[in-house]
Amino acid sequence: MAAKWKKGNSRFKPEVVLKELAKTRMPSLEGKKPAFSAIEFHQLVPVLHSMLSFPAAAKHLDPGTIITAAVSRVEGELTSTAVLDAVNQQITAALSQRQHEYKVLTSISLSNAVKLGPIRLLGATLRFYPKEYPAQLSRERSQKVARHNVPAVEAPGDCLKVVVAVRGTTSILAFSSASRALDLYRAVWCLSVNPALELFGRSWKPINEVRTGGIHTVHGGPSEHDDSDQMWFEPYQANLEAFRPQKPDSVKRYVNSILQKLSRCPYSSDLEDALVIYVRALDEWNQTAAFTRLWTALERLTSPDVGKYDLMVQRVAFLFSDAHLATQTMEHLREFRNDCIHKGTEAPHAKTYCLQLQTYFRHLFLFHIQNSGKFKSLEEINAFLDLPADRDELTVLARRVKSALNFRTPLAKTMTVGDKLSDSV
Repeated sequence: MAAKWKKGNSRFKPEVVLKELAKTRMPSLEGKKPAFSAIEFHQLVPVLHSMLSFPAAAKHLDPGTIITAAVSRVEGELTSTAVLDAVNQQITAALSQRQHEYKVLTSISLSNAVKLGPIRLLGATLRFYPKEYPAQLSRERSQKVARHNVPAVEAPGDCLKVVVAVRGTTSILAFSSASRALDLYRAVWCLSVNPALELFGRSWKPINEVRTGGIHTVHGGPSEHDDSDQMWFEPYQANLEAFRPQKPDSVKRYVNSILQKLSRCPYSSDLEDALVIYVRALDEWNQTAAFTRLWTALERLTSPDVGKYDLMVQRVAFLFSDAHLATQTMEHLREFRNDCIHKGTEAPHAKTYCLQLQTYFRHLFLFHIQNSGKFKSLEEINAFLDLPADRDELTVLARRVKSALNFRTPLAKTMTVGDKLSDSV
């Protein structure tokens, strides 16, 4: 697979952007790469990013870095073909770089009374510690935190500490991979333990029961340069409280069961994308922002890339015994989503709407997991969800399909173009 221009979207015309980019090109010295005027260049590169479709193998790469390097290496005219070739060369080079071992240290808001063994997920290994990180890593982390002096705080002491071991070509890509693996694990936990309803509570408190701590550090990498002196932090994070489920062993079995079924799903990457969007959405303390991001998670499964909301509503409603009521509730949530996006609406009941939308996402995801063996792709299962929800309509449709099959069944004498109609009846 290679990067491609998004040909299906006629609005995008890369030649227009590349022509403007060429105007910013400055004469290069002999033996040097072409240079560009910084301001215009950095404004136009993100536009090219939106016009390009990267292959799945390269989705962890930074597109801005890839496109910047590609455009800088085109020596002749900046045509769409030349730039695309250069982009694919950069992707190939980036994917062939030597990988290094990294460890990402963070925490999650699960009580340290919950005992979790190592988890292998998306090529990463997650290990959980109830009290302290391993001694050497703990010392390195303390030094990094003191050196960077970031405006964030560590998770409370009764939260689980996490070390994610992962391979990557750079610390940034290692952190991205580690975060995705941990967020996927958190997502399945949150599907299990998040509240379905909140009559009394704090509207600003994020819905997720299992969130990450405020400081994340990266350790390891190549010894020849300090690639891992990096850290990430959450400056606007709401206060964390250690969550302790009533029946932790039951939840652990449920989570492991879901992850096993997910690994066997033919289109697991689609479900993983939706889960990561879901869990990151409900980390938000701003419930309006959380709602719009959670809508994207639902959209990722019901109408990816095109956002046909009539289809989204229909496909979700199909899952419920009272499809008419589900349709009306989804239409209400759709209306709120449109008001948020187009009018900047902030609603006092946004958290209630988030919880409603989470219910639909949960039902949809579990339907996928429970039926993944029956369908080969997301497109195939969505075609199933496009069937009528009304049983009488399905009965009529079944009769028509049976008649069509009978019509298409080969007969002893096959009708040809020259046959009379009476001979074929």
